Formats: sequence, structure tokens, C-alpha cells
Amino acid sequence: MCVQLVRLGGTCGRIWGTRKRDVSSFANSCELPFDLGFETTQGKLVSTYPESGPTVAMMRARSIRTLLLLAAVVVIVSACNSSVADETSDLELAPDFVVPTADGGMFSVDDHIATDGRPIFLNLWASWCFPCREEMPAIDEASKLNPDVAFIGVSVQDRTADAISFLDEVQVSYTIGFDEDGTVDGEYQPLGLPASYIISSEGVILERIFGKVTVDDIAEKFSNHFG
Repeated sequence: MCVQLVRLGGTCGRIWGTRKRDVSSFANSCELPFDLGFETTQGKLVSTYPESGPTVAMMRARSIRTLLLLAAVVVIVSACNSSVADETSDLELAPDFVVPTADGGMFSVDDHIATDGRPIFLNLWASWCFPCREEMPAIDEASKLNPDVAFIGVSVQDRTADAISFLDEVQVSYTIGFDEDGTVDGEYQPLGLPASYIISSEGVILERIFGKVTVDDIAEKFSNHFG
């Protein structure tokens, strides 16, 4: 989820990196505290300044500065769009980690890829995260519906004792691990919690998901990635 807060003399609002927007739609959607010096007609920018007069040069210069500023905004949004696309298109290997699990064992990404071979649905959560509490039953159901994918939830940014108490309330059947030394949080750097990562059987991150997921969300993403 890529969000860029844009200010042009005042808050215009949020531009979402997952939605492509052109200059004209941006101009129409923002309430600016000053005259931009142009309007949009059939998707084209048309100057609203007079063709001649004593202040034409000054006003045209101001209009050009404004257009350059809007062009910079478009570049920012395009970069934001590119980062989102890159998350699912670049071949990025999932960082390895080793964490203790709730059943007394250990989980390692590399060991799993070498010995089990199933794709991984990795979910990062914390006991203090309310959306995490809401989505974990859905993830548990999805894990039962998709036995060909290994599901693991790792508590991050949390005390292990608090995470264990949390699990007593929200009981799930898939593997749960504890990021006791902060390695997982540091390597995967979630933008917020909950955060999920779909990892291929070759250990490549196929998609990052920031925010709560449902059974249908997971089914759709698995269909996109695994057919």
C-alpha cells in the first residue's frame, strides 16, 4: 500500500500509488487555495490567463511553475506505482530466518524450501494488533482449504509472553513462530501490521500484502500465482 500525501499550499489529499492518475484528474480532484492558471477541457490543460496585458509575463511564469510542480507530483506517483509493481514482478528471494515455534520446534525458510518444497504464506502479526486478531481465523480457514501451501504466522514487534497469551484466545492450527530477536521484522520490514508475504516454492517473494486479508482474498491471490 503506497500512499503519498501531497501538499500544494494546503492539503490536497492523498494520492494512492496503486491508482494511476494524470495531471488533469489531479487538478480536478484537489481543492487548492489559489488559482492554478489553467483549467481542464476534455482532458486537456487550457490556460485561463489573458493573451496579453501588463501582467501576462508574470502570470505565465507562475502558471509554468505550477505545471512543473504538478509534473513533479506525477513523477512521485509514478515512482510509487513502480514500487508496487516491482514488489510482485522482481525476483526477490525471501530472506531466511529461524524462529522458535509454538509447538516447541523451529522454522526456517531455507530449510522449509529444501525439505518441504511447498509455497509459503507468511503472516506477520502482533498481540496488540486488532486487525491481526480479526484476520487470523480467516487465515486459519484458508490454511485448511489450501494444504499445498505452508502457512506460518510470526509474531513481530511483540513480547513472546504476550503473543502466547494472545494465541490462547485466538487459537489457530497453522504454524506459529516468535520473532524474539527482531530478525524477521528487520528483514521483511512491514509497512504496518498485519502484513503477509506469498513465497514461491523456489523461495521467491511473489507478493506483499499490507492489511487484513479474508479467505476470498487469499483464494484469489493463490489462483493468480499458482493457477
